[in-house]
Amino acid sequence: MTKSTIIKKVDIWKKKLGLINWQISVDFHILKYPKNTESFVGIARTQCQATYKLATISFDPKKLPLVDNSVILHELLHCLFADLVGYSRANIDHKVHDKAEAWLEHFEEGLVSEIERIILRLHKSKP
Repeated sequence: MTKSTIIKKVDIWKKKLGLINWQISVDFHILKYPKNTESFVGIARTQCQATYKLATISFDPKKLPLVDNSVILHELLHCLFADLVGYSRANIDHKVHDKAEAWLEHFEEGLVSEIERIILRLHKSKP
């Protein structure tokens, strides 16, 4: 998918998800995670500031051929859960921080992925 198509699709899905009050920017740069982490380096990453309804979706330019509606939808869904994730992170017991953070990421990604699949199935089944 081209950069301009990605930007258009982000806007289309943003409206479909009711994220019209969010200011969502899109950028393109190589995605890297810090060393000594087991995090998966994906096709895209979203950073949200739920309080201000701001988000940036970063796409790895080397992986643009892998971007499709599911990737875009998945990243936008992170905006819908940003308050819940922020609240959860703020209340993690610091004695078990690393494990709790890993589980929070696991649950967030799982929930976002399941809802992404449901929405895509419903979208494809429309008459």
